[in-house]
Amino acid sequence: MTGEKRPVTLITGASSGIGAALAHEFAANGHDVVLVARREQALAALADAIAAKGTTRPTVLPADLARADATQAIAEALDRRGLEPDVVVNNAGFGLLGAADTLDRAEQLAMIDLDVRALTDLSLVFVDSLKRRKGGILNVASIAAFMPGPGMA
Repeated sequence: MTGEKRPVTLITGASSGIGAALAHEFAANGHDVVLVARREQALAALADAIAAKGTTRPTVLPADLARADATQAIAEALDRRGLEPDVVVNNAGFGLLGAADTLDRAEQLAMIDLDVRALTDLSLVFVDSLKRRKGGILNVASIAAFMPGPGMA
């Protein structure tokens, strides 16, 4: 396998929880990992922890996917590094709990923007790379997306 390029996996929401766990798994299975989240220090600590296990140190890309220009900035950063993702893991997102009329309207729209627009935009910006490399997309969601309870509308 010498000389073969390792698959590249881009993970959003990578600074903790499921995103961090997936970063460890993909790295342990021979992927070069690109970590994306808002908290640069948490991403750097995760990258160090992964590298300490003897794998390639992940690329750290701090970004706030709530910003409309974040997806393009991520794509440009990867291009500058000569990286094309084989896998895009859309893990960043959040949910709100409460009656819709009691929740802040701007926060509700920000949730939809991150959970839907950013996920779709990030997937589409890399769709050609994913097709060419026969890669894929992993969308991570809460079971609440499929079985919501009271206050989750």
